Amino acid sequence: MEFEHFHFDDDDGSTPEPEKYFDSLVRNAIDFLRKSVDELEKAPKYSVINFYTAIELFLKARLLAEHWTLILTDLNRVKKKGEETIRSKFEEGDFVSVGLKKCVKRLYDTCEVKISAKAFEYFDEVRKHRNKMVHFFHSDYSGTKPLETIVPEQWSAWFHLHRLIVDEWWDYFHPYEEEIESLHESIQGNWKYLEAKYQEILPQIEAEKKAGATFYKCILCKHEAAKFEDLYDLIYSRSCMVCHYQENKIHIPCPECKTEIVIVDQSIGQCSQCDFETDFDYLRSKVGPYEDPKEDPEVAYCAECEHPEPSVIPMGEYDEEGLCLNCNTLHDYKGQCHYCGELCAGMDLEASYSFGCIFCKGSFRADDH
Repeated sequence: MEFEHFHFDDDDGSTPEPEKYFDSLVRNAIDFLRKSVDELEKAPKYSVINFYTAIELFLKARLLAEHWTLILTDLNRVKKKGEETIRSKFEEGDFVSVGLKKCVKRLYDTCEVKISAKAFEYFDEVRKHRNKMVHFFHSDYSGTKPLETIVPEQWSAWFHLHRLIVDEWWDYFHPYEEEIESLHESIQGNWKYLEAKYQEILPQIEAEKKAGATFYKCILCKHEAAKFEDLYDLIYSRSCMVCHYQENKIHIPCPECKTEIVIVDQSIGQCSQCDFETDFDYLRSKVGPYEDPKEDPEVAYCAECEHPEPSVIPMGEYDEEGLCLNCNTLHDYKGQCHYCGELCAGMDLEASYSFGCIFCKGSFRADDH
C-alpha cells in the first residue's frame, strides 16, 4: 500500500511506516462495525455506540492518510514540542484525537476532501444518540422495538459512508475490499428491520393516502413510504418515512408554452413540448430574489455542491430556509462567514473566522498561495 501524502522526514534519514497507523485505524473501524452488526439484536445500545465509533475511525483514517498529526486535536502542541516527542506519545496512545466536527472540517481545509452536508447530518445524528447512551438515559431506545429506530439511522449513515469509501477513497481502502463488502452485505441484510418499521407505520401511510397524500417507492430503501409534497409551489419533494431519504426536484412552467419543466439537478431542465432548456442564470432570474447591490446579499453559497456562484435562494415565510438551485438541497440554516462575510448555507460557521468557509480559507490559511 502506498501513501503519497505521508511526510515523515526524520533527522536521521529513517522513515517510519505510516502504513501501520492507517492499517491499525482501518482494522479498528472494521472491528467496531462488525461488533455493531453482531450486537444489533442482543445489545442494541452497544450496537449504536460501536457503530458511531466505526464511522469516526473511518473518517480519521482518511485524515491520517494525509499525515498522522492531523488526527491530533492540538496541532500547535505538535509545533511546540516537536514531531518526535508527540509521535512517541501518539504510538503509546497518549493523545487526544479530533471529534467528528473537527475531523470533517480538517478533511476539507487540509485535504480538500468534502463530506456533504447530508452525510454529515446522518453521521452527527448517530453521534448524538451515541452520546445520550454513553452519558445518560436515552428513552428512544428503551422500548420494546428499538431496532426500528436504530436500523434506519444506521442504514442511512452507512449508505453515505460506504459511498465515500468506495467511490471517492477507494485508492486508500481497496486493500480492505473483502471486509468492507462483507460488512456492507450484513448491514444491507438489516432490511428486515426497515420492513418492520414500514409495517408499523403502514396504517399511518394508508390514513394519509385516504386523506389525499401520495407516496412513492423510496429510491434508497425501496419501500413505498416516500411522501410527496409540493413545497413552496416550487419543489417536488419525496421524503421517506422509513429511512428519511429526501429527494427534491424543482419545477417551473416553460416560458414559451407553459408546459411544466422538472429540474433534477444542476439547474438543467428541458421542456417536453418546445425543447426550451433552463440553465442556472435563467433559473436564478426566474425564481431568485431581486438583490439590491447596496443591500446585504440574500443568495448564499451552497456547502453541499459548492457551486462557484451563490446558488441558495431564501425560502419560507420568513426566509428561514434556503433552496440551492444547483443541487436542489433544501437547507434549514445559513449565515455569514466570520472571516470573509459571505453568506453560506449548509455548513457550521462557528469556527469560520479561523478555518474559513467554502468561499475563503479563513485567517489560518489567509497567506497560503
